[in-house]
Amino acid sequence: MRRKSDIPLTKHTLNLFEGDWNKLRAMYGRAGASRIIREVTRAFINKVEARVTVPSIEDIDVEIGI
Repeated sequence: MRRKSDIPLTKHTLNLFEGDWNKLRAMYGRAGASRIIREVTRAFINKVEARVTVPSIEDIDVEIGI
């Protein structure tokens, strides 16, 4: 049985690059792509909020290597 999250969830539509959803599912199996995307998003928000200034999109591109 699935364990319910202690934090309320809201449903959103997310456009991903082709193949990314299936790659996440293959890499993380039972955890599922949705959970991984939630956790990565939460970690990113927490990291940004810990900074004094919010980075620009260009700064983010450089940080993740785009």
